[in-house]
Amino acid sequence: MRRSGLNRAFGLTIGGTPGSSPGTSTQALLIVDEGTGSNLNVMDTFVKNRMESIHGHQVTVVEEQALVAGDLTGKDYAWIAASISTGRANVVSIIKSAAINLCCCDSETSIELDMSDVFTGTVSGESVIVIENDSSPLAAGYSNGGVSIYTQGAAISRSGGILNTADRVGYRSLNTTQRMIWAYDNGVTMHNSFVAPAKRAGFYFPHDISSETILKQGSKDLFDAMINYLIT
Repeated sequence: MRRSGLNRAFGLTIGGTPGSSPGTSTQALLIVDEGTGSNLNVMDTFVKNRMESIHGHQVTVVEEQALVAGDLTGKDYAWIAASISTGRANVVSIIKSAAINLCCCDSETSIELDMSDVFTGTVSGESVIVIENDSSPLAAGYSNGGVSIYTQGAAISRSGGILNTADRVGYRSLNTTQRMIWAYDNGVTMHNSFVAPAKRAGFYFPHDISSETILKQGSKDLFDAMINYLIT
């Protein structure tokens, strides 16, 4: 269930369409799997298209191994896709200490970024996320409790060991310690005494899906809330 007052407060409207994105001046960096080129998988295509068509952002796509520090210049936020794999060490070396707002969708990478400390891999069959902090803008106006995000079970990442210095927003329905959405604000101490140089958020969409049609409105609303968080 969504609360309309929070929707208005955070620039969202019922149905998931953002109401206050800055527009085409906002620059996003989407970091994807090596060898992807212009052939993004279905999930990464959804992310890119929604950033552009719904939020009006200009998106630069770069493969994980090809990422260089200069790619961050002029970008308002970065999004590490769940599809990244062998090139995550390069991504971490470049982006970990960078003063750029960041959302990471890969659980192994989030550990290397000191955002979490327990690798729990991926789990199949998830279709619901449980909101635990409905006062957070990242909750997209949903009340505490289950939110349906997929029409069928999908394989997603999840992380344990999210510190209480984070805004812990949602966990998987079968394990309250495995978070799917959380965020550390700029300047907050994360794992290994590492201080977040900018916003650091975790958002676990599937690595890939067969079709965008499995994404329910809840997943789109939560995605939009994450984008709004990164740019404010």
